Amino acid sequence: MTLEVDAPRPPDLTMNVPDAEEGDRPESEHRAEIEGMLENAAWPRAFGEWSEHTDLTEADWAIVLDLELIEQFDFYWNADDEQIRYESPTIPEDWEDRDIHPDLRTYVQVSAINDSLDALGQTVTDLLQQEYVDWNTVEPSDEPE
Repeated sequence: MTLEVDAPRPPDLTMNVPDAEEGDRPESEHRAEIEGMLENAAWPRAFGEWSEHTDLTEADWAIVLDLELIEQFDFYWNADDEQIRYESPTIPEDWEDRDIHPDLRTYVQVSAINDSLDALGQTVTDLLQQEYVDWNTVEPSDEPE
């Protein structure tokens, strides 16, 4: 199934850094670069690839946009394993009690949205890792070869 919608703007990675993480995570040094890659081409490319294969409906996509879930994505460089990582937004488990959106009706629907957003995050991360990121964070050894 194909979701035929325009790609939204990519998330703002430099403005969405939680206070506790600023300066504490080594990957934060590459946030602006990752954001630039997303804005320059990676986001629309990955979104297009994802939208060709997602099972998300246009009605469910409208919920994603209404809840501003795309803005809640986080993509960052993990220097420990030298990989781009992501945190995808989710609809909270207590969505029904909180009445967060009038068109959310079933747990199956919520699960489908959460799974689809996770798949989008993975698609973006894979594309960034394969075609955009070329950072060498391994320190050269002082030992002679």
